[in-house]
Amino acid sequence: MCALSAINRAGLVAVQTGAGCASVSVVDTATGEEVWADDLRDPGDTYPGGNGLSIAVTERTVTVAGRCGLERWSLTDGGAARPPDRPR
Repeated sequence: MCALSAINRAGLVAVQTGAGCASVSVVDTATGEEVWADDLRDPGDTYPGGNGLSIAVTERTVTVAGRCGLERWSLTDGGAARPPDRPR
């Protein structure tokens, strides 16, 4: 395991794993079941934070921070999530 997010209110956690930390998945902490999994588009670009790699889960999305941007997925099905709104 390369990185682990905090657990959200629904009991889901995002996990980054695999060779080169190239995979991300969501796991239901109540059942231990994997909800979905996907490959990072550019795993070599993952940004290591102070406590490991930067990965987060909210009530709607999973986000992995890269050196030059973010990769985001829909929490429910792992589909592409729209980019966050830019600050005005």
